[in-house]
Amino acid sequence: MDAVKKPAPVTVQALEALPVGLFAAVMGITGLGLVWRSTAEVFAIDAFFGDLLIFAGAAVFVVLASAYVTKTLRFRPAVAAEYADSAEAGFFSAIPIGILLISAGWADRWPSFAAIMFWLSVTTMLVLAVLLAGRLFRDPHPYDAANGSWLLGMVSPILAPLAGMQLGYAGTAYFCLSLGFAMWLVLFPVILARMIFGPTVPAGLRPSWFILLVPPMVIFLGYMEVTGSSLDFLSKSLFYLGLFLTVALIWAARDVAQWPFTVAWWAFTFPLDAVAAAAVRYHQLAPSAITEALAIGAIGLATITVGVVSVRTLLALSKGRLLLKQAPAPGSD
Repeated sequence: MDAVKKPAPVTVQALEALPVGLFAAVMGITGLGLVWRSTAEVFAIDAFFGDLLIFAGAAVFVVLASAYVTKTLRFRPAVAAEYADSAEAGFFSAIPIGILLISAGWADRWPSFAAIMFWLSVTTMLVLAVLLAGRLFRDPHPYDAANGSWLLGMVSPILAPLAGMQLGYAGTAYFCLSLGFAMWLVLFPVILARMIFGPTVPAGLRPSWFILLVPPMVIFLGYMEVTGSSLDFLSKSLFYLGLFLTVALIWAARDVAQWPFTVAWWAFTFPLDAVAAAAVRYHQLAPSAITEALAIGAIGLATITVGVVSVRTLLALSKGRLLLKQAPAPGSD
């Protein structure tokens, strides 16, 4: 007698599969808004587009936060599994990072509300950094777990000056920048070595390579904010390192058209925003034809990237291909 064949499981789109890493969309959209706000100041153009993007980022945050709270209430084991995964836990810091970026965008309009958001985000980032660093000290981790999420989780305080200096919290901004800078010096060699010597990163996760761009460029921006100084050896070194990594990673991603589209593609966006913001700031401090061309090119690349990833995300969501999980086939027990 032939064995009864069980129906094969099918892949469906489900809220349970919503990854915390999708909050990188808030970072990418809001970060681009901040870039265009800076561009408006430096190049004397209207700031409307930047303001619009910051509001769009806030709207995306509200939608994602509502969805993730619902996931937490309905599928707690799935959320716990994300946090327990040392390769994924760092992406929880994308939530307070998004709040901080919105705070930076609204600091001049609604300073009191922005201040509340600032303290909420900074406190959460510091708590997560302590928890994640403590986990590294106590528990063994597979080498291939070292990835860009570790930078998000433990280096994220470097973003504090973006809002803190506008709101008058210079001491806190300086503390967070120093802490994040020190953690970057520790983690960067580990993650770089894993990328070079570790197992090959699957094509769908390769956009996470670009997270390496965030620390040098954001530390450059934060350093110029907290010191108020002109360009010096440290600031130039950070910016030039960021440029080198940008060119190297773009070359490494030259076959990006063949990579499968996943939520991880949002890891392209905020890093390129950071490159654009740093290029605009550098041009402001050292204006020349070269720095102007560099700034314009970086702005264009970041804008196109956010636009393409946004469109592809909406298309994948509408076609039921974005948030996928295995489910029993219809008619199975």
